[in-house]
Amino acid sequence: MDPIPLPVSDAPNVLGSILVGLYSLLAPLLMAAVAFGVRWLNERTASNRALKVLGQVAEVVQSVVAHVEISMRPLVQKALEDGKLTPEEATELKKHALDLVKDSLGTEGLEALKRALGLTGDGAVATYLSGLVERALGLQRAAGTLPPPAPNGASSSFQTGHSSK
Repeated sequence: MDPIPLPVSDAPNVLGSILVGLYSLLAPLLMAAVAFGVRWLNERTASNRALKVLGQVAEVVQSVVAHVEISMRPLVQKALEDGKLTPEEATELKKHALDLVKDSLGTEGLEALKRALGLTGDGAVATYLSGLVERALGLQRAAGTLPPPAPNGASSSFQTGHSSK
């Protein structure tokens, strides 16, 4: 028995032409979708990394402020014998806390903080860390572990305050 011959046509393959046309149309769209997905993942990763750095920095600041409050309590209590911390004493305590925070973070941690926040100078980092120290002090004060600030409007939360004797 002889095989059945298949009809051969000289006409162009319509389905093949449609697929080539679709591929030409869809390839750039697919590439754009992939590029968008990669960019989205990169942004999400950078955002997660920044949040992690900020959380770690906040934890370091909380720990340092607690350490300063405990380790320097005798000094603070002595300074409060007259009922108030002088602005100089408050400034010195805050400077000590900021120095400890910077030492704890190290150069690499400070650089990671700069990148996470998009800060450009050391002054901006110091201002940010100073604000975190103030916030941590406010939380400790709210918890009742620090004396309240004096109403004289001193700039630091290690402010002149009345002792709670």
